[in-house]
Amino acid sequence: QEFLLSYIMNHNKQKFSFFKLFDQIKTSKANGINTLFYRIELHNYLTNPLLFLAIFMLAMRLGNIKPREGDALKMILIGIAINFVIYFILAITQNLIHLKLGNIFTFIYLPKLILTLLFSRQLLLHLQ
Repeated sequence: QEFLLSYIMNHNKQKFSFFKLFDQIKTSKANGINTLFYRIELHNYLTNPLLFLAIFMLAMRLGNIKPREGDALKMILIGIAINFVIYFILAITQNLIHLKLGNIFTFIYLPKLILTLLFSRQLLLHLQ
């Protein structure tokens, strides 16, 4: 029993594909193992298109400059900084789930949805 529990705690949980996560969650739940990490990974897989859309709109907003104005380096640095901030916000919100300060839907879906709506608004305002 100790060997099985140490194997479960120490193996690479991110090696499961999207389709294997459903079986892993079902098996872990049947064996009485905490499935929180697997459910977080499943919902991350489901919300990756939202994050991709938000980053795409950010790139469209920052990439819409005239090359002769010389703001290209400034825009690249701003884009990199914003992406680091987004990464740290998402990492912190995922760790808040492990601390039982909220549920998966609040801390996985809501930040990515807010980012998508915020960047789409900024893009629309910039294009007008």
